Amino acid sequence: NFRPAAEVYMEIVMAHSGWSIGYENFSEAAKFYPFGISDLGENRVVREPFGLDKDGSLICAGNLVEGSMLDVLYGNEQSLLDAASEASQIQSCLKDSSQSRLTMLVDCISRTWLLGPRFSEELAMVGKIHQLIGVCTFGEIAGNRREHLVFNNKTCVVGAMDIK
Repeated sequence: NFRPAAEVYMEIVMAHSGWSIGYENFSEAAKFYPFGISDLGENRVVREPFGLDKDGSLICAGNLVEGSMLDVLYGNEQSLLDAASEASQIQSCLKDSSQSRLTMLVDCISRTWLLGPRFSEELAMVGKIHQLIGVCTFGEIAGNRREHLVFNNKTCVVGAMDIK
């Protein structure tokens, strides 16, 4: 509404968290408050603000189209660990549980920044049954099964395969 994006964003975050946010501590607070961009369906694409520009704009990991409808989301250590646990349930979809399995984890690097030392809990949770390999990335690309590829932030992607 013709106000600098950083000003509006910081007001929302301060109202929710009670923190005083400025240029010096912006990235510490922002890691808990990414954007959810609604698509025309029921999905949200997540964008992570990681910096402030002097003109009052936000610098995000990935594009934001001007005029997009955004929600400010909130996540903490426990909600990220819960989501990783849910994602790891993919292993139950494989047919034969007696097979040797390999689990692959692709995590957004921003999850490690938020989880800090608790990131090892996420690794242990996802790889608790089978061998685990993985990578931390600066965002993940996924198909939405209908139209096009989407670039996401703050995601945890788990895949599993039987190996012989």
